[in-house]
Amino acid sequence: ATGAAAKPKAGKGEASYYRMDHELFLRMGVQKADLLGAFVRAGYDVLLSDLDVAWLSDPRPYLDPATAPDRAALMALADVVTASDAVDVSADSEAGGWLTRQEINTGVLLFRATKGAVAVIDEWRLRMVRAIEAKQWTLQNDQLFFNHAVKQRGLVPKPASGLADALAAAGRPNARELTAHPAADVRGLFQGKAELTYSRAPPHTLEAASSGGAPAARELVRFTLATFSITEFANGHTFFVQRLGEQAGLTPFMVHTTHQFADTSAYALGKRQRLREHRLWAVDPESYFADGDFLELTGSLLRPTDIADGERLYEAHDPRRHITIDARQREVLRDALALARATGRTLIMPELQCWCDRFWNRLKGCRYATDHSLPLPFRCPMDHLFFLDKWDTAKLPFREQSFLANVRTPPAVRESVVELRLEGAAAAAPRWDGSALVVEQGACFSEVAAALSARRQPSRVLRVGAQDLRMLCPWLGSARANDEFNKAASSALHHTVRFCTAESLTPPLAEAVGGGCPWGYRPPAPLPASEAAARAYATLRADANVTAFSEPRVCRREGEALAYTCS
Repeated sequence: ATGAAAKPKAGKGEASYYRMDHELFLRMGVQKADLLGAFVRAGYDVLLSDLDVAWLSDPRPYLDPATAPDRAALMALADVVTASDAVDVSADSEAGGWLTRQEINTGVLLFRATKGAVAVIDEWRLRMVRAIEAKQWTLQNDQLFFNHAVKQRGLVPKPASGLADALAAAGRPNARELTAHPAADVRGLFQGKAELTYSRAPPHTLEAASSGGAPAARELVRFTLATFSITEFANGHTFFVQRLGEQAGLTPFMVHTTHQFADTSAYALGKRQRLREHRLWAVDPESYFADGDFLELTGSLLRPTDIADGERLYEAHDPRRHITIDARQREVLRDALALARATGRTLIMPELQCWCDRFWNRLKGCRYATDHSLPLPFRCPMDHLFFLDKWDTAKLPFREQSFLANVRTPPAVRESVVELRLEGAAAAAPRWDGSALVVEQGACFSEVAAALSARRQPSRVLRVGAQDLRMLCPWLGSARANDEFNKAASSALHHTVRFCTAESLTPPLAEAVGGGCPWGYRPPAPLPASEAAARAYATLRADANVTAFSEPRVCRREGEALAYTCS
């Protein structure tokens, strides 16, 4: 058992991404427990945080029983405090067991320098080591064994006797009142039903015996456990999708970038994009904000008729409503990317809307089955709708929706704005009206680019109404330019996702593909291949209905990747 953590596989370097290498990942969990045990045994309280956690403020006053708000005072007494991946707001209450019935997430853990915390760490380590020795690591990880260690034998509320004294000893002035009549929002304190073994020295090391040769001191202890609020210590869903902190009018202490869909083995693209969207990614170079010119969309991507068409065709629990309405979003994004390319600019992503959540398992009401509070539609992260790596390989540069609001974006960019304004089809050639470029309806993207290039005073941001894009001619200047853009956009705007529901769908799916689940998303139609066709397209589509949605007929999985190709 001593060497269970120290057997890296050949060819695995220190910087390797081995999340899906179940054996190596479990061995890493053993090393994590060893490190924790060393610090806690040395008398340190340890707040452990994964690398994909962003801290928004210092939590230490909140974690101190003397200074914590009343709602967290009992929690601050626990030997171990855990985070959660839960999304059910009702589970984060006394009636819901304060999340103790939900999956514990080991990305954020607090261990006090107590015998109970040491006993939990040793039990956790022991269970991982046994699995490694039995070679039972497939689909196993340290989080699973932590849940087993603290919950398998049961948890019960900690009796109130002694809690007031513990709070008073910590220096809390309202200790008696708080424990005698706790408010409904005071987080509960739990203890294990069964005792665990505490040893003064790590039981798996040669130092387990004292210098005199006698066995290391051991005793049975009952550990206490509490949970962090999913609003104040948020996971990737409660922060980025449900936005519980915004609803409660408070800023979470941290966000763990879980529940996202765009990471690859090469880079955590989904995590980075979500943090960028919320201005929490601090490691981009200055050039990311200062270099280049940009295209900003204003107004909604969707017309009321776009939404009404989707709602008329499909019920609220049907993912096809979401896929149908999103087809219009993708069409606007296609045009925005084309205009950005024609003018040599980087698109600032607009706010995206989703009428259905995204999940690995079945949805209920187009939400997680345990999420009863998410309003539909909702502002959704970019990785809900796109494979972000495809945008990079397609060479379609973009910035997050909050880019211009970021304090790192210099005034020289934010304040250098030109507005694109449309006039009737009989208008003259493009002209300048102060800081506005005025073009006729039906003008081509290439004509907008030429007018911008001819202006002596450069502009860093071109601002255009999202609905005005459909009244412009999507011609980039040559058949080759349109063709090259079509290839790039077809890749970036195509994202294959399966939406499975607990409910039956009306009308039924045309064909039972992928277990009878609707599939999204198809890319918009390619831009016309000639200038004449592009001008005709601009004339016709101003009053056209929303992009038609048809269900893919055949879907196949691409190798071992969690990606599918549909035709």
